Amino acid sequence: MVVFADKMPFDLEADYINISNDDSFIEAKGNVEVQYKGYSVQANQLYYSKNDGLLEFRDGVQLRDAQNNMLYSTSLLLNLNNDSTIIENGILKTYHQYYVAAEKIQLLPLSYVFSELTFTTCSNQHPHYHLHSSSLSYYRQTNALNINDSRLFFYGIPIFYFPQFSYNIQRDDQQQATPKIGYNLIDGTYGTLNFGYFLSEKSSGMYGIGISTNRGFRYGATHRYLPLPNHILEVSAYDVAETGFEGGLSYEWAYLIKKQSQDLISEYLSNSLEEDSMVLFQAHYLYDRIIYNELYHSHPELKLSYLRAPFFYDTLLDAELGGGYFEDRFAKDTRYMSKVMISKKIIQFSESSSLNSLSGFQAQVYASNVNWTRFYNQLSVTFSLFGFNTELSYLKLFVNDGYSPFIFDTLNEITDDEVSLITSVLLGRIDIELNLDYKINEASFRNLNYTIGWIVHCWQLNVHLDQRWNEISFGISIPNLN
Repeated sequence: MVVFADKMPFDLEADYINISNDDSFIEAKGNVEVQYKGYSVQANQLYYSKNDGLLEFRDGVQLRDAQNNMLYSTSLLLNLNNDSTIIENGILKTYHQYYVAAEKIQLLPLSYVFSELTFTTCSNQHPHYHLHSSSLSYYRQTNALNINDSRLFFYGIPIFYFPQFSYNIQRDDQQQATPKIGYNLIDGTYGTLNFGYFLSEKSSGMYGIGISTNRGFRYGATHRYLPLPNHILEVSAYDVAETGFEGGLSYEWAYLIKKQSQDLISEYLSNSLEEDSMVLFQAHYLYDRIIYNELYHSHPELKLSYLRAPFFYDTLLDAELGGGYFEDRFAKDTRYMSKVMISKKIIQFSESSSLNSLSGFQAQVYASNVNWTRFYNQLSVTFSLFGFNTELSYLKLFVNDGYSPFIFDTLNEITDDEVSLITSVLLGRIDIELNLDYKINEASFRNLNYTIGWIVHCWQLNVHLDQRWNEISFGISIPNLN
């Protein structure tokens, strides 16, 4: 360990260390090891310029963070003033077995840029599948991700190509780039294919085509504009042969309340959008929105949400307020809605077992002097037994007063006491998942769907069936990509 005249922002060990007379420049060689902000970096050579705040590692660079993510590269240049990083010939292996290789990785204050990127969750030496892209850019202020010139390979054979694909990780309703086929009550048997385009970090979109037995040929586009950080304006327009125009205008503003700040590669690898609290405002003016087997219009709909908010007695609060004018095949009416969900982990038995509580209150008021109010509590236990990962729940509906004049906002809604089961098991190469909600007094299923997957090393072929809504879809998934 070396002690400098002035405190350095990192700790350094090496076989050979040369320090300039004014402590402004350091050169180290042989078994170099640096500790910096919870990161451990090893290399054969190090160069540090105090005046510029530049720390460079060369030859056999290895970086490890507190989560055991590993980065291997030929060189790593770190700007200590803003933690921007430039990596040459990098291979990133994450703790959840992602492998990312790139000729150049730039982790900059406003963006992350990967050049000649290869991604897989298989062994990096001989992957069964991998995705290769000429470039990937992620813009931190707008949460926009753009991927260029991508090819998906299975066993070394290219099976799918998309020249450009863009989406925003802030949104949950992402459209997929790969083809999709399936069956549902709205479309019957259907197939869709989407293509992305990218104009700038603030302006991108997707155009797509599809066909179905019930609604015929479908084509159109969705464009997204991000005028400011956390703001998304979306315009969509599709022409459907049997039902006409579909789409409209949407606006979304989201403010994330982060639990803690992260630097270097940890922020890129974390899944903070699912963990942080969020304030969300949404405005929609849309035609032919799909929910299960129904179409409805909202022109307009406004909604304000506060999600995953820490609340009293170690609980989490989800709250929503909304209103708008809606139209479906049953009614045309104005609806105001309030919804409060309070969740708490009562007892943590072990890492995989716990007792949880969820209380829900929802009130809907309609301009036609109709109201619908519900209040319920759900107790659930999660556990692992005989290879099954299971969540078993009982829901008691205390209040169910009134009704809705619509059909779209009654589908799959809680209207009875329920028992619920979510379970999954791996039987050799067969992965089975079951999800059901059974209404006790009405003696019927509110929800019943299951997925059967066949695992082939590091990818999985899935068949998903929703028995309640007569839907079936086929797809390929990555078992540990979550």
